[in-house]
Amino acid sequence: MFTHTPLLHDDCINFIKSKIDVKTVLEIGCGTGIYPINFRELFSDKSYSGINISESAIEHCKLHSNFDFYCGDYLQMNIEKKFDLVFSNAVIDHVYDIDLFLSKIIKSCKKHAYISAY
Repeated sequence: MFTHTPLLHDDCINFIKSKIDVKTVLEIGCGTGIYPINFRELFSDKSYSGINISESAIEHCKLHSNFDFYCGDYLQMNIEKKFDLVFSNAVIDHVYDIDLFLSKIIKSCKKHAYISAY
C-alpha cells in the first residue's frame, strides 16, 4: 500500500513532524509497522504504541521494533490512556462502525488526531 499512495503517506509524515509538542503517540491500524519501523526517527523521542487486528502483523512489528504493539480490534478494546497524537492512515475505510471508530479516537486523544482515507 505504501508505494501506491505516496502523497497520502507524505502528508501523514509531514503532519507528525509538525507536532513538536507530542510525547505520546497511538497508531490505530499500524499493520506491519511502516511508520515505526521505516520512519522510526519520527518517534525516537516519543512513546509510540501501535494497534492492529492482525496477529501476524503485530508479530512482525515486535520482531523489527522496540516500540509497544498490541493485537486486537480497536473498536472492542478499552484503552484508558490518552495520547498526545492519535493517527490512523487508510484504516477508516475498513472499519465496521465508523461512528464508534471516530468516538474512540476522540476519547483517546489529548491534542492531535490524524485520520486519512483513500
